Amino acid sequence: MTKEQIFTDVQEIICDYMAVFVEEVTYDANLREDLGMDSLEIIHVVGQIEEKFDIRIDDDKIFGLNMVGDYVEEIFTQCNNKK
Repeated sequence: MTKEQIFTDVQEIICDYMAVFVEEVTYDANLREDLGMDSLEIIHVVGQIEEKFDIRIDDDKIFGLNMVGDYVEEIFTQCNNKK
């Protein structure tokens, strides 16, 4: 799976949950500052990401990942390490 495919899937998850426009969910968008997500919303979105990609993001890592791109990179790394 490419980073572009992962990014598109993450965009879709965030757009569906937060009811934001796809144009707002950029690679450099900050979940809190740009997309207005609070802690519970981030946890919910991470749960959907984990389910979609069959991965597990450590709880202590979740709030260290601030940008959409941070999650794309984490997903990409975990998916490639499964091979």
